Amino acid sequence: MAPPHSLNEMLGQMRLSAASGEAVDAAIEGNPWARKFRDFLARRDKNGGRVAALRFLVLTHSLDEGKKNKTFADVFVEAGRLFFSEESDPPVNLSNSVLFDSISEALARVERAGVDTVKAQDLDNLRKARRDINIRQNGLDPHFVRFIAQEGHSSPMACLLSIL
Repeated sequence: MAPPHSLNEMLGQMRLSAASGEAVDAAIEGNPWARKFRDFLARRDKNGGRVAALRFLVLTHSLDEGKKNKTFADVFVEAGRLFFSEESDPPVNLSNSVLFDSISEALARVERAGVDTVKAQDLDNLRKARRDINIRQNGLDPHFVRFIAQEGHSSPMACLLSIL
């Protein structure tokens, strides 16, 4: 299997069987590049924040593929439980604490009132979290470029970017 050219390409190759942490881990295990990238991140990040960011992106990738539906509500609840609650270990590290709090509060509302109360704004907030600078630009994107460069299958552009 040829290496993916970008983190988005790798995420697009993965499919979840369900909106659950176990399905996320199985999807990562089932994709050789995702598995190697997770291990690469784990070796460099002892608190687990970058691995949590990867798991978050895998779980929420489907949000970019269409309009609100029941599956998206399940994704919201699971993402909230895994990455935005007090029990999260570790929580996802957003640069925008207001966005983090908004998602946490929406999760509390949904847990009280039921999954049918997930709003379009809640899903939009998860999409914004996916693009947060700590998740992408300062988070996983530069690490992915370094990872691909170290694997020895990189393009000249990836090599140049890894130097920067």
